[in-house]
Amino acid sequence: MLLALLLLLLALLLSGELSVNKTQQSHKPLPTQQDPPMTTTAETTTATTTISAAARADVMADFAQAPAPIQGLALAIVHGQVPSAEALQQLDQQALKAEYATGTRVTIDGREMEIRTCLLLQAVDANNLAAAKALVAAGADVNCFHSAMAFSVVDLLSPGATSLVAFPDFSASLPWYRLYLQHGGKPNAQKYGFSEVTLLEELRDYGNLAATLLLLEYGADPWLNMDKAYGNSLMVTLASSQLALDQEVLMRWSLSGHLPRASRAQVDQILAIYKDHLHRYQAIPGPDAQRTLWVMRHTLRVLGQALGREEEVQDFLAGIAEVDRAYGAWFLTRDSLHSPPPVALGVASYGDVFWEP
Repeated sequence: MLLALLLLLLALLLSGELSVNKTQQSHKPLPTQQDPPMTTTAETTTATTTISAAARADVMADFAQAPAPIQGLALAIVHGQVPSAEALQQLDQQALKAEYATGTRVTIDGREMEIRTCLLLQAVDANNLAAAKALVAAGADVNCFHSAMAFSVVDLLSPGATSLVAFPDFSASLPWYRLYLQHGGKPNAQKYGFSEVTLLEELRDYGNLAATLLLLEYGADPWLNMDKAYGNSLMVTLASSQLALDQEVLMRWSLSGHLPRASRAQVDQILAIYKDHLHRYQAIPGPDAQRTLWVMRHTLRVLGQALGREEEVQDFLAGIAEVDRAYGAWFLTRDSLHSPPPVALGVASYGDVFWEP
């Protein structure tokens, strides 16, 4: 009997010890044999994220050519940790800025290229803004791998937001773009370093109005002729568009005060496009034509002011029939940068907010 009691007591003690060890592991996962220790390069934040074994393996594969401290730091960032300034100072600065081959090769626009990564891109992929700020402060390059950081957050929606509106709420992307632009990010970056698509055009395609305005403030140039097939700039593309949404983008750019100067020939081309459109639309009956005419008329007026051709534009508009204000509306209010939550999902062809810029 005594022997049985002793055996039972021993079993309980062992069970309690194992329970304590499991509790400790749930707070701080231990590195496997193939993973470098994370605590040597980063300090844990209060919001540590648990990642899957597959995600861990992906990180290790991407940073297979990196030194062990960089591998450990990459894993820590994915876990939601923020590297301390002291830990980053101990790292080799070249390794901190270096790009590492991931072993993945892709063909883009007929050109084969190797996908590379860096610690900063790891922070972007993990949406770990605090870690990204710490890396940049330590000297990480925001233009790593052809400014992939900036292209990675073009469609970063705010929590609870939907893309099924004219101008989605991409406010969550703005801290990333401020970090990028304030530390030497290229406002005219081309996707993958060679694509005809610029960062400004990519943001406009997604409807990220706030980020486009921020880029213009830092020197983005919509007059660049990146379209090799037609030789058109983004300004020509927007001016030629009959979509109310595109006209509203151009109107807001004109009001921003950051539209860059252009040559006389470039401005002449834009004004000629508007004059042609307005002459045609005033002869077309129906509410849709009237709505388009109202939007383009007001866009041209503010564009003329921004481009220094106000008098010429006013003289031209004097010969264009006025449009009843019942047809006039924008998607956004004067001070808004994104659409409000929709009553019903779906992007309308025209806005319903009246104001005259």
